[in-house]
Amino acid sequence: MKKLLILGVISCILVSGIWAYLSMVNPRKPVRLGYIGSLSGKFSAMGTAARNGAILAVEELNGGGGIHGRRIELVIKDDGGLPDNIGSISDALADEDVGLVIGPFTTASATMMVPRINEERILAVGPVVAGDNIGGLDDMFIKIFPSTADFGKAVARLAIRQGIRSLVIINDRRNEPFGETMIRGFKPVYASGGGTVRAGIDYLSDKEANFTQLAKEAAEKAPAGVLIIASAVDTALISQHIKKLLPEILLYASPWSMSKELVSSGGEAVESLYAYLPYDKDSIRPAFKRFQAAYVERFKEAPPFVSMFNYEAVYLLAEGIKASHSTDPVKVKQTLLKIRRFNGLQSDYALDESGDAERPLFLYRISGQAISKVRDGVQ
Repeated sequence: MKKLLILGVISCILVSGIWAYLSMVNPRKPVRLGYIGSLSGKFSAMGTAARNGAILAVEELNGGGGIHGRRIELVIKDDGGLPDNIGSISDALADEDVGLVIGPFTTASATMMVPRINEERILAVGPVVAGDNIGGLDDMFIKIFPSTADFGKAVARLAIRQGIRSLVIINDRRNEPFGETMIRGFKPVYASGGGTVRAGIDYLSDKEANFTQLAKEAAEKAPAGVLIIASAVDTALISQHIKKLLPEILLYASPWSMSKELVSSGGEAVESLYAYLPYDKDSIRPAFKRFQAAYVERFKEAPPFVSMFNYEAVYLLAEGIKASHSTDPVKVKQTLLKIRRFNGLQSDYALDESGDAERPLFLYRISGQAISKVRDGVQ
């Protein structure tokens, strides 16, 4: 009797162990991908479009059977556009055993997050994070958006070509790593072409920004142009105040601001504003045309550039999971760096040994209340 009891206990333990193991490797268990976006706050318009790109990719993959028969579940977290929220969000994802993440939306939030994901061994893909300060590092962050410095260099070359030899820079320090690295890329190229930055004017958008005063400070320097590094709404408001004082001034902006909110909020003041994007809205590549049509059908609007990069980020992680047959963050990272080259919607791209990608930049100009690509504006 005692022997039977012992055998029964052993059988129960074995069955429980086998069941636990099968549950763990069950191909029907969802693949959980974290998503950190700015879905509320000042960046919410573009942040929501970015998330929509990720949602579309997940829906497509699930419609095709998921990853090795497992559905993908997007675990969405909102940082409100505030870097201070990243710590608690990173901790929550770690507690929920989510080891693969898309996001965050801003360079400032990514800067706060990188040390935590390195410690927790979480792999994050930054779809639209551009700051050089988190590029070129052997870490757990993969950056598929071009360097901020590249945007700065491109705008500097454009301003010199257009004969703009004096300029003021207005920079929102709320996303400081983004703006600072763009400025560092801009200044030496601009100076080498004979340009002078007459002033750098910083402000904080999470405080009560006085746009009238910002415009007045800029106008006092009598520049020929102004480079605004801020969100879409702030860029629109700053442009309106500057144009009241300097109607003929030429305006430049960062990719951060290039969305329909810039046009709708800025009105006539943002006409002829220039900016570079790593996005060709006129691309005829079949993959992009399919994405464009699917996005319009699903969300009833044309896809902003941020949506395309978030869509690609989902497919990038899916490819890493498929190829590695694992959701282990370290294995997925190693696999992605080994694969190296990937099919993008508009062009193929490659990751370097640090997990950073390069992309061509395209020049855009606001004309007739629309964001229009400038022909032959590729950098």
